[in-house]
Amino acid sequence: MSDTVLVLGGGIAGIQASLDLAEAGAHVMLVEREATIGGVMAVLDKNFPTLDCSICIEAPKMSEVDLHQNIEIISMADFLSIGATLKLTSLNISTNIPPSPNITTEPKELSRLTPSITSVPFSICLAM
Repeated sequence: MSDTVLVLGGGIAGIQASLDLAEAGAHVMLVEREATIGGVMAVLDKNFPTLDCSICIEAPKMSEVDLHQNIEIISMADFLSIGATLKLTSLNISTNIPPSPNITTEPKELSRLTPSITSVPFSICLAM
């Protein structure tokens, strides 16, 4: 796998999905609207039903995401739209993630904030 994957949300599910995809060889762009990843689980004290410490479970994963060479974290960004066009042999997807007003970005760097995937192989017979 050598594609770029967009993961929306830096909660525990987005963190684990990013780690799994990056380990499979994908370049992952993890988009989070808040300043840091972690989501709701990061502020909880205990997890049901085992009453394990939430941050004790999540902190190692947060650190691993931050240090992984195939994962790029884009924080303080809102996902505005997605467009798709389906053809018989491909699925064209484009996204719109504007830069945060709190981050100054040179115009040449704006293209990395708007990932675009085109001509993804698509099988009509997936349900068969």
